[in-house]
Amino acid sequence: MQALEKNGFYVPQAIREHPSDLKKTKHYDQIAFKLKLEQNMIVFSEAQQHAGTFDFTKTVYTAQDLDVYRGYFDDKYVVNKTETQIKNYYMTTWRTFEMSDHLPMWIELKVDFSNQYLKNIQ
Repeated sequence: MQALEKNGFYVPQAIREHPSDLKKTKHYDQIAFKLKLEQNMIVFSEAQQHAGTFDFTKTVYTAQDLDVYRGYFDDKYVVNKTETQIKNYYMTTWRTFEMSDHLPMWIELKVDFSNQYLKNIQ
C-alpha cells in the first residue's frame, strides 16, 4: 500500500474504513487509482462520491437460509453434529466456498470528462 501511495495512487477513506473479510476485521482488499487524469479531471471526490463494501451475507446465505442449503452439505458436516455445529459450519465455512470469504468492494468514479477534454484540445 505504501508503494502505491508513494507513486501517486489514492485509496478513498470509505474503502479504508470497510474491512473486506466476512468477519469485517481485516483489510485484505483495496481499490487504488490515480486521483487526477489531468489537473482539471478529478475522478473521485470524498465529498461528492461514495465507496465501500457490499455485505452479500445480509441477502444471500443468511442465517435464516440454513435449512434451504442444508441438503447440499457433505454428510461429514451434519451426521452426528449438533445444530450449533451445523450452523457454525454453514456460517463460517460453507458459504465462503459458495460465494467468497471476501466482501466485494465498490467505488463511484467520475468517468465523463468530455467537456474538460474538449476545452483542452481547443
